[in-house]
Amino acid sequence: MQQHLQELHVVVGRAEQAAAAAEEFRGIARFKASGVQDLLEKGSLIVLLTDWAGDIFPLYALYPSRHLPAAKVRAFIDFVIEILDAKS
Repeated sequence: MQQHLQELHVVVGRAEQAAAAAEEFRGIARFKASGVQDLLEKGSLIVLLTDWAGDIFPLYALYPSRHLPAAKVRAFIDFVIEILDAKS
């Protein structure tokens, strides 16, 4: 007896929706581990393809060069740099 697997694509706009779909349908989804750490610890999701790192995208902060960035923008840029440096 031959089994036919039906291909199912789910498109969501938020990581929480993708995690719920992966749990419910027992499918595969791609996340940043930090975004689903609680589900990993609970065992609701497991890590697959541990040797595959995925795509790396550059991150830019753009602001007019004739002005210094506002203090809150500079604080955010410094915060992101600190997080990314810690993960390197």
